[in-house]
Amino acid sequence: MNNLMIFENKPVEVLGLNGQVLFNPYDCGECLDLEKSSVRNYLSEMNERQSVLLKNSDVLNKDFRKLNNRGEKFLTESGVYKLIFKSKKKEAEKFQDWVTDVVLPQIRKTGGYIPVNEEMSEAEIMAKALLISQKTIEKKDELLKAKTKELEEKNRFLNQISASSNSILVRDVAHLATKQNIKIGEKRLWNKLREWGLIQKGSTKPMQRALEQGLFEKSEFVIQRSHGVETKFTTRVTGKGQVYIIERLLKESA
Repeated sequence: MNNLMIFENKPVEVLGLNGQVLFNPYDCGECLDLEKSSVRNYLSEMNERQSVLLKNSDVLNKDFRKLNNRGEKFLTESGVYKLIFKSKKKEAEKFQDWVTDVVLPQIRKTGGYIPVNEEMSEAEIMAKALLISQKTIEKKDELLKAKTKELEEKNRFLNQISASSNSILVRDVAHLATKQNIKIGEKRLWNKLREWGLIQKGSTKPMQRALEQGLFEKSEFVIQRSHGVETKFTTRVTGKGQVYIIERLLKESA
């Protein structure tokens, strides 16, 4: 992997992204003799200037590994210094010197980590940097095309729903969401609808404004009981409501 730099025989994952140099916190912790649990705790205390959450859609470098689906936290330069400060290792200062004297200058010079050796000339280093830059642009184009195709498919899907005059149950809307790679079951969807103020709390009845907006319908039916007749209501989601719910879920999952 071309994003690994070596500090005293220990690999450290480093990435140049959007003008920032980002470091794998656990690799840095390994160099500083910090336990993973300690690094995890320090990460939870850091602000957005010290650590950032990276997702696969953020990483355009083809040579960079695939991240966890939920994303992974990386340290900024400020975050690395904070982690160094937490280390009691005598050699922590040496690690700081390596970051400031080796890693940062190289990435700022080339825009990314370029694996080089001492025999390479300045022209060879820049040529390698240009090649990696070209690969990054190609990857970005691929991602844009894939995103465009995905949006077109979602628009077709939503248009089909919108054109439908059929209202469906909430559990069926959950099934539609699953087809769009939104992991949500019926119970969670009911909770979402209550959270959004569309369904009454502790109930499955729609709020009056949601009915007036045409997002839901109430289907009435009668049940014959031994003591008499009981009227029940079923909440159904209109085509307009289905589009609203799916679009909102997609935005929240983006």
